[in-house]
Amino acid sequence: MRPMTGKLHNVVKLVMGRKGCGKSTYVKSQIREYQGRVIVIDTVGEYSGLRITTGEDLDQRLKMPLARLRIVPEKLEDVLAVFDYAYARGRLCLVVDEFGVWATPQDVPEPIQRALRLGRHRELDLILVTRRPAEVPRLASAMADFLVIFETHEPVDSDWIRKTAGDAVAEQARTLGKFHYIEYDLDGGKVRISETHDFDDF
Repeated sequence: MRPMTGKLHNVVKLVMGRKGCGKSTYVKSQIREYQGRVIVIDTVGEYSGLRITTGEDLDQRLKMPLARLRIVPEKLEDVLAVFDYAYARGRLCLVVDEFGVWATPQDVPEPIQRALRLGRHRELDLILVTRRPAEVPRLASAMADFLVIFETHEPVDSDWIRKTAGDAVAEQARTLGKFHYIEYDLDGGKVRISETHDFDDF
């Protein structure tokens, strides 16, 4: 069973919503609850409570079974090196903040493609965080198991949600309050509306 949901394969979550709606708070709760190792690609410094590390000492830092580490990338090559490492090691969760900075509908680098397409063989769970669902690469949404949707108002993003999860979910996403979210199971079509709560950092 996978530690994030109890499913037998790896789990890919797309977390989306406007700035300040609660995405980071939700992801921090997922990291706290995850029963395994976690690496966070901290694109804009949202996860300062986690121990910062570099690619060179990941093996040493990940010896603890519940290790939580973050990497603050300076360039795309830093991110792709982490994807390569996470795929090779397997059996961990990789969180990517501001995923759209590193992969777009027009350009998904090969290490990211491999993690999305073949991560199930490596027991590699992914949490991909973005402000704009319409800017998510098609491959990421195709491989996702869950959409976690926070307040979303932009028409193009509402259209994306409508096409992916249906009219009802798109309308609900427009009226969500701060820290409220919809979790949509893309496998079974189940919808759950919940609330995430702020808490002290890690």
